Amino acid sequence: MQKWVSSLIILICTHNTLNAQLCIEDRFTEAEYFADDEITIVNNVSYGLASEWYYEMEVPELNMFNIAYPTIGIDPLGKRPLVILAHGGGFWGSEKENMDYIVQQLAQKGFVAATINYRKGWDSYGDPENCDGDGASMYEAVYKAMQDVQAALRYLVANADTYGIDTSWIFLGGQSAGVYAMMNSTFATQEEWNLLFSEHTLLFGDINSATNDIVTDFTVKGFLNCWGGIVDLNLIDVDEAIPTISFYGTEDEVVPPFEGNFQGCEAYAYVYGSALIYETLNLFNVCNVVHAREGYGHDTYEDDYVIDNVTCFMKSLFCDDCSSYEVNYQTGSCEELGATEILVASKSEFTVYPNPANVFVTIKSVNPLELNCNIEVWNSTGQKMPIDFDQNENTLILNTENLPSGIYYFTLRNNNKTNPGSFLIDK
Repeated sequence: MQKWVSSLIILICTHNTLNAQLCIEDRFTEAEYFADDEITIVNNVSYGLASEWYYEMEVPELNMFNIAYPTIGIDPLGKRPLVILAHGGGFWGSEKENMDYIVQQLAQKGFVAATINYRKGWDSYGDPENCDGDGASMYEAVYKAMQDVQAALRYLVANADTYGIDTSWIFLGGQSAGVYAMMNSTFATQEEWNLLFSEHTLLFGDINSATNDIVTDFTVKGFLNCWGGIVDLNLIDVDEAIPTISFYGTEDEVVPPFEGNFQGCEAYAYVYGSALIYETLNLFNVCNVVHAREGYGHDTYEDDYVIDNVTCFMKSLFCDDCSSYEVNYQTGSCEELGATEILVASKSEFTVYPNPANVFVTIKSVNPLELNCNIEVWNSTGQKMPIDFDQNENTLILNTENLPSGIYYFTLRNNNKTNPGSFLIDK
């Protein structure tokens, strides 16, 4: 009864906006707001049935999700924010149950949370780490997973009343491969994906019309990225970038923090990882947070660390108090992390402006530049771009007039040291 009273007082006293309605004291924090017996858990709910399966894999019980939420009638909020999570596993292993604990903990903090499964399986020939698998079939598995996570999202939005979901506050995320499927399917239009893999539509249909035939509209408010990535940073347009919290280990050899192939295998799916996603969103002035763990590899964060930090992050959005910062694996309360904003040392020694740019980009070094220093520029697909520039004592002025809009990365060789950086062209 006390929760009813305190929550109603808070709701009455806050501004009459969506953000204010969810900026509730003690809710959506590190502490549990609901007890175990105050949440409802429903397992193996079907969100559809895909027609195209991996031909050598026994069909599991797909397509389903597990969901947990504060029990309707106990919770004073009729509509609660939704978190949808997809498990990792390299598109060949793991199951939705691996994220049950995270989902249940999020429900006890006040969210509606679901963990979904999706089609997986590709020609990995036993052990994907041997790098002798078929990369084309891996990308097919990625695409089918993209279709399934979007189908699950459509189902949950269409059934929002059943679970008490506030469809104006939807967060997507998960771990590793699950994040990869989520991000690609959210940011890639069908036309953009067809430019990368034209055969997928012919083989499996559109991204947003497989597995079920539900048609609905929704907006994703944020991403929870646990050591995942995206196939192409140019898929994230400035007008569709959304707040994101990311976690990665600096020595991750499965999903590279910056860019590279899954498992380091040239034939496998390409990934732009958490570190570059963070840089990209900073270019767009979008609030985002990244947690780096020095010297650690893949899947290195404890569930409770992730749960507490993603809850703090989402709460900052509800309260319109989100700020961008980097954290080198630091435990602490929401207030401590938000106030400290500890910045990990930048990997660049340069100031780049204007950013976004149009015709010219200025790169100013904190140290004098040697004569005839060398700079190389690449686009987000790894293509080296010709560039003209003028140089003075500690500044380069790049002529970007002929560069199309997009994200670019550079390395500048100065005093026997290679310094990386990035800039955005927006025309």
